[in-house]
Amino acid sequence: MYRYLANFLFLTFCFDSFSNEWICDKQKSYAEGNNFYSCGSGIAKSEEEACKKALQSAHDEFMYICENSYHCKGKEKIVKPGKIKVKEKNGVYRCLREIKFKILDIEKKEKIKKRRIPASTDRKITEEEVHRKLRELKSLKKKLYEIKKLEALEKEIRQRKQELKRIKTKKSNKVAKRKRYKRPSNLWGKLKDWSFLEYRQVAGGLLGIGIFKDPYYNSSFFSFEFAYRKFLVGNLSLNFFVGLGGGIIYSGKSESSTSDEPLCYYCSEEPKTNPQVIGSIADYFLSLPIRYRRVEFTFEKGFIDLDLEIKTFRKQGYYWRGTDSYKVEHLDYSGMGIRVFFGRGRYSIAYRERWFENNKMWGITGSLSF
Repeated sequence: MYRYLANFLFLTFCFDSFSNEWICDKQKSYAEGNNFYSCGSGIAKSEEEACKKALQSAHDEFMYICENSYHCKGKEKIVKPGKIKVKEKNGVYRCLREIKFKILDIEKKEKIKKRRIPASTDRKITEEEVHRKLRELKSLKKKLYEIKKLEALEKEIRQRKQELKRIKTKKSNKVAKRKRYKRPSNLWGKLKDWSFLEYRQVAGGLLGIGIFKDPYYNSSFFSFEFAYRKFLVGNLSLNFFVGLGGGIIYSGKSESSTSDEPLCYYCSEEPKTNPQVIGSIADYFLSLPIRYRRVEFTFEKGFIDLDLEIKTFRKQGYYWRGTDSYKVEHLDYSGMGIRVFFGRGRYSIAYRERWFENNKMWGITGSLSF
């Protein structure tokens, strides 16, 4: 009897001593049949974080061994939590955690992957990011509007500066002109106010039509005038200018079929015009124009080329007989003219005389200035 009691006490002591021993104190993991015991370790600055790391460590330990074991891979499992032991030292927590796995003889079915619904914390973070991005977008739009506004303002400033520069240049040019010329107030100053015409150069052309008389028979010729002159020196106070010029006057006349004169060589009576002159006169000249206000005097030097056909009638008995003759000559002359301007100086009328060695010729023209 005592022997059985002693054996029972001995076995009970051995069982208790064995049960007090923990797997995490001895080894990392071990397997017994279909049961698997895994121990995980985790270290962190908080107890909760340390236990999470220990759980993950135990799970990773089991999964590594299971994936390399034929009777575990692809089987369903039952997971049971085990003992947890936490130690703290200097604010650092160390957690030891036991997990028990039971491997079933059932093939694992493939699970249909479901779309993960974000947790409330994830949704909160996402909404905060959206609001933050919207605020950034609003801020960028505002900056873009300000930038465009600044660009438009800079463009307007450049235009105003250019306009101001143009006005200043125009004013400075006017001031420079005023500085160049100041009209004298007294008579002596006006008489001395002679200068070369730099910025007030007066120049222009004349285009006109008129009538000229030939130097021999005083017959009228229709004339066309083209002249040009440029004033070089002047008295601005008195509006008195002197310059140089030149031009050409071409005059011509031909027989007219509507004339009252009889077209005959033996006429019963003397024609009204005797002799009858047709042909052309070319007048080339240089001039020295002197202008005072609206009146211009010209001293001219040039030559003319005559090409005339003359029909002269003489009485023979009861008839007047006509004879033809020709006159082609080159004559040099000296002359002068006077011209009066009106209509703001755009229109003018001129009278000219040419003096030859033994006779003279004169003409009147109306001209347009340009």
